Amino acid sequence: MCDMARAPTSSRECDTSNCPYEWVPGDWQTCSKSCGEGVQTRDVRCRRKDNFNTTIPIIFMLEDEPAVPKEKCEMFPKPNESQVCELNPCDSEFKWSFGPWGECSKNCGQGIRRRRVKCVANDGRRVERVKCTTKKPRRTQYCFERNCLPSTCQELKSLSGKAKDGNYTVLLDGFTIEVYCHQMNSTIPKAYLNVNPRTNFAEVYGKKLIYPHTCPFNGERNDSCHCSDVGDASAGLTRFSKVRIDLLNRKFHLSDYTFARREYGVHVPYGTAGDCYSMKECPQGTFSIDLKNAGLKLVDDLNWEDQGHRTTSRIDRYYNNAKVIGRCGGFCGKCTPEQYKGLIFEVNTRLLNHVKNGGSIDDDLDDDEFSGDADFEDKLRF
Repeated sequence: MCDMARAPTSSRECDTSNCPYEWVPGDWQTCSKSCGEGVQTRDVRCRRKDNFNTTIPIIFMLEDEPAVPKEKCEMFPKPNESQVCELNPCDSEFKWSFGPWGECSKNCGQGIRRRRVKCVANDGRRVERVKCTTKKPRRTQYCFERNCLPSTCQELKSLSGKAKDGNYTVLLDGFTIEVYCHQMNSTIPKAYLNVNPRTNFAEVYGKKLIYPHTCPFNGERNDSCHCSDVGDASAGLTRFSKVRIDLLNRKFHLSDYTFARREYGVHVPYGTAGDCYSMKECPQGTFSIDLKNAGLKLVDDLNWEDQGHRTTSRIDRYYNNAKVIGRCGGFCGKCTPEQYKGLIFEVNTRLLNHVKNGGSIDDDLDDDEFSGDADFEDKLRF
């Protein structure tokens, strides 16, 4: 039916100049054969672009071009990692001879390593370099052992020998963030993200309408409702000043309350809300996640799951997913991050790019109503 019609374009080029990552090829290794045709390889690493160093707030100060997980570059064409090579013709009277590479000049960051290269005759005698007519192999090359900054509290402890709890700078996908390392005297220290407890809380609302088929006050919170206090058995309000994170898997530990304060009821997991308020679409349970000042955001494809009966949820996302507010409830019902995926975070590169181009960390990127320093609790009438 559509043979005569012109099909719409299925793909197009897009501007990747503002992407913070790129493939960076290393030097070619020695040819696999000392004469004749062989193969040589090179490392191709995913790195953070060095032009992301400028006008970044202190929390985002960066070391030079750190290596990052290759997944960050998978959307870009990758340079070749191997090619055909010929070091010397096999019938040549003279050829280049070389020794093994020495150690890298630096144990972290980019360094240089060297090797001996000489021109020799077929019997192994060293001769003048001019007698070797092919291109001389390189005597030096760049090398990279590891990033200088640690990526976890455990790595920080092993590198520095420090065993004191406190705030430290770690490397996450090429950018630095501040984390609180806890239990540094243990085998596996725990990492926590410092957050504002006013905008990082989770609540299961405790009131229940006497007439549950209604939704009074246009669905707004009003504690003077005609309600009983015998609502959800898991009712409570928890505020978090530090949230535990898994830096390797980029996930939050939702039920760690080490640095949480329970205002009433039982502890409620991070990113969770619910109630037993009404059978109508009238959710009163609220959660708020605010990662903006940490330079992080939740991944874009993250969803919440409704659990219980007659559940209703509304998940609003702001500042490029750096702030997320949920209103959830039912009779009884709640919402939680996807069970098998979890609450996954990543570096807020859009914010960093905005700051790099002269913007403020407090600028509203999404043009939403929760801009600047607006108090989320006032907006929610919480």
